[in-house]
Amino acid sequence: MNQKDLFSLLQKVNVLNYDQGSFFTKSDRLEAIAKILQNTNYRLCNTDGLFRLYAQKPINELPKSLLVVSSHIDCEKHITRCSTQELDEHTLKGTFDNSITNASVLSLMVDGGLPENIVFAFTGDEEILSRGATGVQNYLRLHDKTFFVIVTDVTDMGWNEQCDFTVENNFFGEWEKSVTDAIGKIEGNWMFVPEDPDSIPKGIPLDRVIPEEAEADESWTYDETDTPCFSFCIPVLGEMHGNEGVLVRKKSFFVYTEQLGKLASLLCRCR
Repeated sequence: MNQKDLFSLLQKVNVLNYDQGSFFTKSDRLEAIAKILQNTNYRLCNTDGLFRLYAQKPINELPKSLLVVSSHIDCEKHITRCSTQELDEHTLKGTFDNSITNASVLSLMVDGGLPENIVFAFTGDEEILSRGATGVQNYLRLHDKTFFVIVTDVTDMGWNEQCDFTVENNFFGEWEKSVTDAIGKIEGNWMFVPEDPDSIPKGIPLDRVIPEEAEADESWTYDETDTPCFSFCIPVLGEMHGNEGVLVRKKSFFVYTEQLGKLASLLCRCR
């Protein structure tokens, strides 16, 4: 998808979505996602709870082992209006937590061509207890699936280093070598933000490390039940949880989207 179409997709999906911890109370973004995906190969697997799982086949026809791309769609309650602006030829500004990675995920789904063992979860309650992520795990385990998760989100790390993306919260488990091998094949300016600054995985170049503990996100919830996962984030500047919005580099948005697709494709071959 070209940059113009990617920005158009962001405008469509950057609308409000709230929940109250058990169900969605405002579902404008859910409805936008469903409309965007109408003419693609992806279909909704579930219709209730704090997540929506999309796949190319019904859940019982999917392979046993899956790669899940998990992207939260809930807005923090302090955000009462969504905005999307092009400040100049290099910079976007808007309420992009987490609509900007929602748009990246959707662009991959619209473009198609991904293996059927990659599924996509749009989750709620990330801003409070990440009960959407819990719902994803319960649902997949109920259907006897094993899975690795890539969590997509925005981050306040890596902006000063002009990163296109960061890899954070390395709860890799037995997938450590597969993940570090795949990370070594992706392109762009990136940095690594560990879950423990005193324990850097082998295969991560030390000059790529920001020696600070990564912030909490959905990966922490997946890790609580020993689901191997990590976060793939796009750096922003500003207050994520307010109407004023944040800055995002246009180049980073495009590179992030491309490399998310490449990374997911590399990892799904290991499943």
